[in-house]
Amino acid sequence: MARPNKRLLLKLFAAVLVASGLLACASFITTDRMCCGAFPTGEFRVNIRDSEGAPVKGARCLVFYKGTDEASFGCPIDNFVAGEDLLSDDKGQIRLRHICQGIEFGGEQWDLFWLIPMGWKVPDFDCEITAPGYKPYKLPVSRLFAQAYNYDQRGEQASTFVSDGNGGQRELYVFEQTVVLQKQK
Repeated sequence: MARPNKRLLLKLFAAVLVASGLLACASFITTDRMCCGAFPTGEFRVNIRDSEGAPVKGARCLVFYKGTDEASFGCPIDNFVAGEDLLSDDKGQIRLRHICQGIEFGGEQWDLFWLIPMGWKVPDFDCEITAPGYKPYKLPVSRLFAQAYNYDQRGEQASTFVSDGNGGQRELYVFEQTVVLQKQK
């Protein structure tokens, strides 16, 4: 059996490398795009319940940059600020708010070889809900916002009014969901 020619293998490797590079460049040129976006405006009510369905008073909500323990004050939850706890009330409800002020994030995206997403991604955050005697509950902020993203504006929707900071009022649609906390053993 003849041994492969090293020179031929090197030339073949170089040709594959050049072709891959040219295809990568072509895919960048044909799929490159600028993207921008914002988180939805609304009041997001999270109803905290125990496993029997009873409200959990005093549950605390924290917001972190995705996959970290670094608090994300003011973004994307406007009323999550340093030194002020977001706690559930007597009904077990935490009220989180976001008011969009225009474009909040953006970047460049492209698809390597027209298949593999590259570049910028939407910023992602986690909520963590804790209460004494219960296991911590984590949920992605994207799940919190899901109803608002999927909201059909032709339907009936509850709303509330909040101060706009300039002496006026602003109407916010209300989106609710329930979180069930499990007792610690």
